[in-house]
Amino acid sequence: MISHSFEKAKEMGATVVVLGHPSNYVARGFQSCIRKNICFGDGYFFSGMLVKELVPNTLDGRRYRFEKSPVFNLNQAEVEEFDGRFPKKEKKVLPRQKEFFINSHSVVHL
Repeated sequence: MISHSFEKAKEMGATVVVLGHPSNYVARGFQSCIRKNICFGDGYFFSGMLVKELVPNTLDGRRYRFEKSPVFNLNQAEVEEFDGRFPKKEKKVLPRQKEFFINSHSVVHL
């Protein structure tokens, strides 16, 4: 599914930006957004924000600003209603989640 999505995005000339743990993505060709000058807001580079150019040299060194899609503006009541359709699971916070939290909140401001 991811490979198919990348192929479709490549046809559009798109670049992929993800928020994730670098160890999960670097081996797949992603790199720090700071290397391609892609930031949040006014120069904030999060260590967990990674980029993959699907078409080489698409990004030309200009400053790019990542804008969060409105699709992430979730209605909490709808989320809870949806989650209620599934068997309950014990909520846990695993060490990897704590590590990701630290990594995703580490920022460089340039």
